[in-house]
Amino acid sequence: MGFVIGLLAFGAALWLLYWVKQRDLTHCREVLGLTQISSAVQERGSTPEGFAFVDYAVLQGSMLGRSARLVHRMVRSPLAPRRQRYGSNFTVLVLTLEHPVSASLRLQPAGMLGVVETLVRGAVTDRVPIDTTFDQAYSVYSDHPAAAMAILAMQPLRERLLAFRSRMAGELPNSVAGKMASGLVLGSFHVEGKVARYLAFGSPTKATAEQLAAAAPILLDLATAAGGR
Repeated sequence: MGFVIGLLAFGAALWLLYWVKQRDLTHCREVLGLTQISSAVQERGSTPEGFAFVDYAVLQGSMLGRSARLVHRMVRSPLAPRRQRYGSNFTVLVLTLEHPVSASLRLQPAGMLGVVETLVRGAVTDRVPIDTTFDQAYSVYSDHPAAAMAILAMQPLRERLLAFRSRMAGELPNSVAGKMASGLVLGSFHVEGKVARYLAFGSPTKATAEQLAAAAPILLDLATAAGGR
């Protein structure tokens, strides 16, 4: 009898998890204006920090006149890099550009991810200093440092990126705790080749989708400034 009750409880828990996931995807669909993919497409790769990940595309459609996908990314835990264990979840908005960017750019919140990257990769040589104010908000990486500095010197774009950080994370203190918090609250902007991505920490939810929707116009402007369209 106990076994049957336990089995029923397990089945109920699985159903609840499925229901919550579908509810969250429905919220994401409504916020972003995308449609659900019937069978998630799986892709594997590694992050710039060197961690393996698995991507599952869950929504697709069009945003800002560009082909768009919503991806659920599961990253292998840095605490057990040799095991097949994926402990961190990210939600990724992917926009496909018509033309490739001339300079790749990656803007991460100046937080814990930068610390982890330094521990994994050692001395990071592709980090591009912009100015004191901007460097306290974002860590910038590029294969063309001079182009990155010129792009982020554009006042409207620079101010929008700083305003976005303040809107999403508030005035976090410039301390270890504040930087760790920013790495969890804020997402990262990536433009490379014909792809522009915004990565937010956590699984797809309504709150995450709202952050992605707010980031999308800035992401596209960043890609355009870098030569993509």
